Amino acid sequence: MRAALVTSILPVLVWPADGVASSPVTFSLDQSIESAAKHNRELIQARQRVNEVQRGHRIIVRSHYLPHQSLTTTYDVEPSATSTSGKTEEKFGGRVEYSQRLFEFGPNAAQEVGLREDLRQALFSYQDKLHEVQARVWQLFHLILLQDEQIEQRQESRYNFRKAFERQQARFDKRLASEEDRVNAELNVLNEDLAINRLVKQQFDNKMELLRLIGRPIGTQIELQGETTPFPVEQDEAVAIALRRDVNLALREEQLQEQRRIVTEVNWEYSPDLSVTAGVGDGRTDASVNVDRRDGTWGLDVESSYDLKEEDTITQPDEAQFSAQIEARIPIFEG
Repeated sequence: MRAALVTSILPVLVWPADGVASSPVTFSLDQSIESAAKHNRELIQARQRVNEVQRGHRIIVRSHYLPHQSLTTTYDVEPSATSTSGKTEEKFGGRVEYSQRLFEFGPNAAQEVGLREDLRQALFSYQDKLHEVQARVWQLFHLILLQDEQIEQRQESRYNFRKAFERQQARFDKRLASEEDRVNAELNVLNEDLAINRLVKQQFDNKMELLRLIGRPIGTQIELQGETTPFPVEQDEAVAIALRRDVNLALREEQLQEQRRIVTEVNWEYSPDLSVTAGVGDGRTDASVNVDRRDGTWGLDVESSYDLKEEDTITQPDEAQFSAQIEARIPIFEG
């Protein structure tokens, strides 16, 4: 036991807090937060989710207003009406149809409502993650600066304890101090070494986490430039800031507005279902304008069709015929 205590003071353990880079990279608090917003992997993934939902939303909405074209061909085999020998007649037919939605009104389509909900969840999830990353970067930045101050203070304290131990060792060699005094002086130095090593390790861990948050390779040598900033926020001001910027509260407000819209659209369910069609055709070419309800949403559509083969029953193909039709369904009770 005595031989272990007589040994020289152990040097302070130095952790590779600055990595293996040859020259350190200097970061300020603003640069750290900006780098985290651009290069943090979780934030990049959250932005990609928002972009994917937005892209899908645009495709669905635009598809409502893209033209719809179709080609229909028919082949019929029927017994001949003028023959008693069982002969058949073959009929070929073809029709090209075109439709275009001009605009929509009334309740929103269910698919579009679902896409808006997905976009809202992705957007607020990104904002929540952004606030979380920025707050953690701010915290780590100040922790590292505070640990620099603590390490410096501990090193000064260790220097003083080391001088005291050297004096006690000299007095002990001259039999002017007891062994207990010398051991206590050595223990003070060892305790300071342990505290410094613990602080260095904690700072190393904080720097590695900061590198991960700001999107820098692990092991990059960094130096933080700045000072600890005060946080003079009173209670009422803190509550006001939280009410303005809290992500969960903003999400609830958006959902409340969505529910209000749904309640407003309930009245549309008890409105008459009107279907209005007006068109013109000559038996081979037809064109019409339709106002109809599709999936709960009203829309104005333009449709046209053209028979590729003229029917034999048409006697006056150039004579146009106009038509109009109105249908109404009025709900009385629907549960």
